[in-house]
Amino acid sequence: MRTAVCVKERTVDTAGFTAEWMAVEWIDAKTAFAETEFPDECLQKKRKGMEMRIRHFIGGIVAVLIAFIFTGVLVYRTIRSDQVIEASNMARSQNVANEKDLTGGAGTAMVSMVQSYFHDYINMDLEEGGILWSSGEEQKTYKSLRSAKPLKLDENIVVLNSKPEYFLVRLMIYDESGNFLTFREFSKPLTKSSVNSEANYRFVILPKEGAEKNWNAKAASGSVKVGYYSSFNKQILEPQEGELTLAHMGYGQYDAFHANTLEAFHWAWVLGYAGSELDVNRASDGTPIITHDAKVKSYDGKEYDLSKMTYEEIKKIRLWKDDTIIPTLWDVLDDAEKTGYAVLLDIKAYLTDENMKKFADRVNKSEFLTKNVTVGSVHGGILQSFRNEVPKCNVLFIGSDAPSLEDLKKKEDDNYKALRKLVKEKDAATMLCISPEKAENLEYVKQVKKLGYKIVMDHVKSPALIKEYMPECAYFCSENVGTYAMIKRKF
Repeated sequence: MRTAVCVKERTVDTAGFTAEWMAVEWIDAKTAFAETEFPDECLQKKRKGMEMRIRHFIGGIVAVLIAFIFTGVLVYRTIRSDQVIEASNMARSQNVANEKDLTGGAGTAMVSMVQSYFHDYINMDLEEGGILWSSGEEQKTYKSLRSAKPLKLDENIVVLNSKPEYFLVRLMIYDESGNFLTFREFSKPLTKSSVNSEANYRFVILPKEGAEKNWNAKAASGSVKVGYYSSFNKQILEPQEGELTLAHMGYGQYDAFHANTLEAFHWAWVLGYAGSELDVNRASDGTPIITHDAKVKSYDGKEYDLSKMTYEEIKKIRLWKDDTIIPTLWDVLDDAEKTGYAVLLDIKAYLTDENMKKFADRVNKSEFLTKNVTVGSVHGGILQSFRNEVPKCNVLFIGSDAPSLEDLKKKEDDNYKALRKLVKEKDAATMLCISPEKAENLEYVKQVKKLGYKIVMDHVKSPALIKEYMPECAYFCSENVGTYAMIKRKF
């Protein structure tokens, strides 16, 4: 009698590897009983083999799911990269006081703070695609964003770019009929631009040269914001009590705004300064004008001597490509009182008797201006003349970087004689401008204060010196404009 049985076979290859499998053969029943396994046992082994294959299959699925989850985490981190970079910018703004030189790194950090504080921005209506700079025609590309349709802009704009190392902004300009005219390009963290309300505009955000591989549309749209100039009407940081922080000639880092202009003074206030230091010169008709030098050169190379021009003539010249004009002292006083910022007037040229009287009337009648206007000069006699007209006028002597204690006490020249007289008048402060890098030590500053003077810290880049001298100083006036708001976050 023959029967079907499940036979276990084994082979050994030349490498010594052993393989086993089951085979069904027809053999003699007695032999099968003695030497082989019954069909039930064969089926059990097949079932076990099937179970093993199922386990392997499930294990493969689990491995795929784990890989999918890991990939998802990486994608999520990539999507979040723009927020991580913004957080990094904020952290950098808090730690800028650790830098050796304050002239760099603060611009983009400030822009990040402005973007996180203000929320009233122009809707650029961005979509994927580009616009050719030469013709204004649309271009198919996934490495660029553009305004989906022409926009109308009602007033001057401010372009904020927190990642200028990665992204470039262009403003494409068309006439009312849609004909392409020209374009403007913005590559800095902060730029002001004038607009024509009758024109049509489209924005383009594209990768900066060399940064094409890092293009990220979401990061680009989150990094670039555009707002109307008038919408920036609050301070992102409030000045600390007991300190008067001044931006040198207003905020002009990256040439965002022209130095010694109303826009520069206003933006310094927005960034958290209490006010600005500014320079007062004089036009030929006696009008006090705000400019560091009387002789200036325009953007197209023309030279002007403002001291030989009337203010009406000065208003007609174009020193810059936009429509910014040199303001008068009266413009600044009006804007300071309206906005709420302090001013330090560095008097470069005497005021006429008529204008000195006008200045005194303007300041004496305003409680805000009386408290927030300080007059500075290298001449003690000029300071005395202002104090005579405005008894509560704070004055600042901008002479030696660190006058000796002996000179302050005894030196017999007109400047030091005037200072010794001014410091005795207690209705207003008499201040000295001191550079920590030129001062002997902190004890010297304390001795100067004992003589009755308040201290203005100036001409300083070192965060360590700022931190050391700040408790003894009433003012901080930095040539490196746009840095103090960062530093005070650290302190």
